Amino acid sequence: MDQYEGVPHTVTSGSGGVAEEGFDSGNIALTQSFALRFDQPGEYSYTCILHPTMNGTVTVFEPTTLDPMIYDAYVGQYIVASLNLELTVTKENDRLFVQPGGDSKVELFPDSETRYYLLGFGAPITFVKDDKGEVTGLIVPFGGEDHPGNKIK
Repeated sequence: MDQYEGVPHTVTSGSGGVAEEGFDSGNIALTQSFALRFDQPGEYSYTCILHPTMNGTVTVFEPTTLDPMIYDAYVGQYIVASLNLELTVTKENDRLFVQPGGDSKVELFPDSETRYYLLGFGAPITFVKDDKGEVTGLIVPFGGEDHPGNKIK
């Protein structure tokens, strides 16, 4: 968490401004940061002790290992019309990446053969296959809704 609002915050395990045993950043002043690595799968709730309505959850998944050959079917370009978004999916060194038009590449981490997470983006991208097993598109969750996209190349 980076702090830019001018008032202190905390990142503390718990919810509703009530601390639980776990982690605590202490007060984070303007322009300070706090980072924490979660090594065990699970859900970790956090709150700001100073602002009880500021709460969140970090979800850590058990790594899923897939045969990198699976990634070949996902490589291509996709259009998500409802978000006016073009995505390019690439495979590099047996790793899968997505790149929104003009932005940096971000690695995709598998949760299953068709569901992938991006670091810092809580909801998964899901690839869609037809009855023949061909990848025809993907689904991007955004703003509480699922936005389907078509594979164009």
